[in-house]
Amino acid sequence: LVSAFPGDEIDLKGLPTRLGNGVVQNEDEKAVASRYGIVKRSNNNRVWIDSYRKRYIASVGDWVLGVVTEKHSNDYRVDIGEDQDARLSMLSFEGATKRNRPNLELGSLVYCGVSTANKD
Repeated sequence: LVSAFPGDEIDLKGLPTRLGNGVVQNEDEKAVASRYGIVKRSNNNRVWIDSYRKRYIASVGDWVLGVVTEKHSNDYRVDIGEDQDARLSMLSFEGATKRNRPNLELGSLVYCGVSTANKD
């Protein structure tokens, strides 16, 4: 069994392959995992990530590992496993100012705390 984390390159073993769920092609034309899980292959050269995901319900004070999915002018959208993406302000980082903002790429992993959560 081969496990993968977001951003890990997936070895296609030189074969023409169809990319399935959890595997995307990056700008270098390489297959990269977009979520965590086990790399699975089928007989007809299809590759996907089996992540056994269940719905997570965020609670204030939880520490979560998320993947940056969108970048906006003042914040990031982060997939933390909930039904909606979380919002992470660029000014939430230690030492960040309006002139000195962090520059996270799409697919970056972030470890952060939940400060507000909806009740539903």
